[in-house]
Amino acid sequence: MQNLFGKTKYPSYEEILNEYPKETEKCRDKKGNVFGFWMQTLADIQFLNLELSGLTKDYKIDSLNNKVYFNNGNEYVRKRIAHLDLVDSKPTLYSYLIDLFGDTNAYAFHNLYPYKGKFYPRIVRTIINTFKLKEENIILDPYNGCGTTTHESSLRGIKSIGVDINPIGNIISELKNELCLKKEELRLKWT
Repeated sequence: MQNLFGKTKYPSYEEILNEYPKETEKCRDKKGNVFGFWMQTLADIQFLNLELSGLTKDYKIDSLNNKVYFNNGNEYVRKRIAHLDLVDSKPTLYSYLIDLFGDTNAYAFHNLYPYKGKFYPRIVRTIINTFKLKEENIILDPYNGCGTTTHESSLRGIKSIGVDINPIGNIISELKNELCLKKEELRLKWT
């Protein structure tokens, strides 16, 4: 944006908040599996590629049109994937959760404490999906911090062990996992 004197004028905080939902809606194409509004970098596309490689065998990423095509396991992918907004024109579980809590890092108890150097839950989900981890597996995080990995594992029903030198991180991690609810107790309306 240019102002009267030819200098760049940046949008205000309020303008950004007003435009944000409009940008999100542009990504919600009703004809397929659409990248989420966070798909902004080559790294994000690489994470999507990694995640899909662990969830389905036959897929194609069309990064120019923000679409993904795959032929099998759509409902399975829809329940697990973190880097897609829609699958078969329906919101993914991750998309539903972040919309419900209003922040990509605030669902469940991930935002219990503003821990510096925090691991993003979406990245943990991507790693879990890439390595095809299931309930019978165990995850070890030797630098657990405030427990994003162990908490995300708990939400997925995967056993985990977290170790950290920081006692505050250990306290927060334990608290997050003790507060963790079973999916039957959540009473989500996601379908």
